[in-house]
Amino acid sequence: MTCTVHFVYEAGAQSGMGHYRRSRTLAMAFHERGLQVAMSCPSAEGLALETEFPVSVPEAMVVRPGDIIVADGYGFGAEMFHRWRSQGATSVLIDDLAERPLPADIVVNHNLYGDGLDYSAYGAACVLGGRRWCLIDPAFARLADQPRRAPGGILIGFGGGATALIGIEAAQGLAGRTTLPIHVALGTQATDFSHDGIQLHARADMVALMTQCTVYLGALGVSYLEASAAGMHAVGVQVVDNQARAAHAARATGQPVFERSEIDAAVTAALERSNRPMSSERLIDGQGSGRLARQILCFVGAEAASQR
Repeated sequence: MTCTVHFVYEAGAQSGMGHYRRSRTLAMAFHERGLQVAMSCPSAEGLALETEFPVSVPEAMVVRPGDIIVADGYGFGAEMFHRWRSQGATSVLIDDLAERPLPADIVVNHNLYGDGLDYSAYGAACVLGGRRWCLIDPAFARLADQPRRAPGGILIGFGGGATALIGIEAAQGLAGRTTLPIHVALGTQATDFSHDGIQLHARADMVALMTQCTVYLGALGVSYLEASAAGMHAVGVQVVDNQARAAHAARATGQPVFERSEIDAAVTAALERSNRPMSSERLIDGQGSGRLARQILCFVGAEAASQR
């Protein structure tokens, strides 16, 4: 197939890095299958994250008939999807909430609860939901096969946007109660905070950090799913309203999840788990990006065949 797969994502101080990270995971799955990949973001900060694939703002994208466009973000409207369809492209929407119908050809919800939402209002030809399609770099799943001794370090991650600084609050609560290494992933956030027992990581290599840690404490976004795939003890904290479904789904699997107001209890839960052996069970198998790339290519091939 000679088409280009375009990824249009949001990233930056307000939206964090989750949209970019899962888009890039899927981008790599297409790249490994020999397809051309291009990345697009409305913000300069988001564009600066990408160093391997060609980048542009969405207005400068060159879309040709047969191309695939994957959109991940809350700021993209119906007019963009109509334009892409008129240009002969197949559109894929990565969605979390099923609350904002858009005219995409394929809708993907890779969350633990993704297969329980009603997407009928979207009118998509194909809806793929649930952890089978989880957009996690396979490198995280490989960590689950690498035994790590407990106690290990504690990794704190509350997103890469405005909520990232909650991680410093949690780290301070931990620092007075343990001598274990404490790592805080800040995403794109900047801060002048310093503490002898706390290491801050901007634009962190999350795979590398998870090789040093056995416990994850943080928000219920992409990093939570990565930690689950890596076999870590994951303690979740719901920090925004749109994580309510993720909180419910995680609790249903027996995972500890707390409210933003319960950060002290979440810290205690993380400490209690720091001495436990790593679990061989994991919620995410790390193969979702490959499955999804194959499914999208099958859909595009079938659509092309039906138009001959």
